Amino acid sequence: MLKIYGSSDDLIEIEGDIEEEYANNDFYKRKTYIAMSNALIVNIHMDENTGDWRAVIVANPNSIKTETINTYGDDQGIVIHDDVTWVAIIKRRSLRTRGVEEAKLDSEVSDG
Repeated sequence: MLKIYGSSDDLIEIEGDIEEEYANNDFYKRKTYIAMSNALIVNIHMDENTGDWRAVIVANPNSIKTETINTYGDDQGIVIHDDVTWVAIIKRRSLRTRGVEEAKLDSEVSDG
């Protein structure tokens, strides 16, 4: 199981099978996508009009059970009811990965 949600105005939290925080200060300007080992892709972003976090399923080819949740106020997060062994946080031209076995290892990949 995995829970993904926005916190404050500059942090995406991932809890459950994988524990990760992804900090950035421009979630208003661009959306962040999280791809998972089970082929699920979630878009998480801050609504530029309201300042509320939004989580939207972009792809779910394996029909995995998901649940939209309210976190703080009108903020939304998502719960994935499936085992997840890795996530890839995709933002513009960069990719950051984190797996369960890599608890202390982060890697950054850029296409230039």
